[in-house]
Amino acid sequence: MNPAPPPNTSSKRLLWLLALTVAVGAALAATGITGYIEARRNARHLAAAEVEAMLQGLRRTVLRAPGAEPLDTALAAYFTGTETGEFTAAAIIDPHGNTRGHFGHNHRPFQPSPLLQRHSTQRNRRQLPVLHTFDDGVVHALFPLAHWGKGRRSFSGHAQNTFLLVEAVSHQGPAMVSRAKMALAIETAAALLLLLVAALLLRQKLVADARALTLEAEKRALAVALERNERLKALGRMSAVLGHELKNPIAALKGHAQLLREEAATGQIDPQRIQRLIAETEQLETLTTHVLDFVRTGELQRSKVYLDDLAESAAALSGVKRIAIDAPEATTWLLDRARIEQALINLLINAGQATDDERDIHLSLRPDADALHIDVRDRGPGIAPEDLERIFQPFYTRRAKGTGLGLALAQRIAEAHGGTLQAANHPDGGALFTLTLPAVAAADKQ
Repeated sequence: MNPAPPPNTSSKRLLWLLALTVAVGAALAATGITGYIEARRNARHLAAAEVEAMLQGLRRTVLRAPGAEPLDTALAAYFTGTETGEFTAAAIIDPHGNTRGHFGHNHRPFQPSPLLQRHSTQRNRRQLPVLHTFDDGVVHALFPLAHWGKGRRSFSGHAQNTFLLVEAVSHQGPAMVSRAKMALAIETAAALLLLLVAALLLRQKLVADARALTLEAEKRALAVALERNERLKALGRMSAVLGHELKNPIAALKGHAQLLREEAATGQIDPQRIQRLIAETEQLETLTTHVLDFVRTGELQRSKVYLDDLAESAAALSGVKRIAIDAPEATTWLLDRARIEQALINLLINAGQATDDERDIHLSLRPDADALHIDVRDRGPGIAPEDLERIFQPFYTRRAKGTGLGLALAQRIAEAHGGTLQAANHPDGGALFTLTLPAVAAADKQ
């Protein structure tokens, strides 16, 4: 496995720039929100100060009225003559919140009960007004009339437990809030723009990283494929020469050994040695056959094959006992029967060598709309992790009398059909080989 590439300096700079952009955007948004909240708080305080100053002016104006003029008349005259001033309405309220007189025109309806309740909790109930400030600069102020017109008989009817509720409009407070809103909108837009830039930078980095990983994976896969092709070419040339040169001598050797075994019946030759000679020649014959099958080329001879008949034939020719077959009846598939049958025989023989005679080997054929899936599962110890990557390599085997070409040949037959052969360990134990053969259209495309 190749070592990991060193970290990219440009990638680090991009990450730092991304983090800085996000931090600046978040700081702008936080500054705008904080400024807006502070502006609203300051606007309320400013409006309260304005209204308290207005109340002093209203008091002086009312006290300058003629001595015999009642409070109601003085207030009515004031609001009639100052319709464009800061005060817009007033009302005389009793302790129960009932209105005894109303003057001017309200921007917002009077709600005396909450103001009376707040007034009852104040320390100085005679002097301090109770204020309620709205976001648009409208302020409602409630204060007692006691001592407001002290010494004047005109206020005698309203001197005890009577309150004056007035409405005033603050102009500086809403202007302050409006400026804060504009600043908040500008800073929010700048923050969103920076976050958008950060998102684009992040997307660019992710795309670049994914492209780099894809290119690296393609390079490695290409290198592996080139190496494998070179090995197969060399193996093909060697195997063709080997198979051609050894097949005839091995056949002759086998025939003479069989004649010698017949002569051994007379007691002149040791039959065990003759049997060993025959076994070795059979092993050489098997190796030669596998080598020739592995390097065999030529187009596939496809035909419609019944899947249940294919499974039963492969199971019988493999010579393996106790094979449980699961194949659909009256279902055909277009394939090269001879080659697929050879692949199944190799898989079944491999499974039989890993399973004892008392346990079944499962052969399952599952066709669907896109491919035919053939599973061969044994009940053996499974495949060692270090063998999973090498199990399909030619001549790789852990058995003393194995050729190491059975699984490699099966994989090559699968690839010739445009399919795959995969090996894995079954969750319930044993090895599982899955041969996947795509439909003819998909196979031809591959």
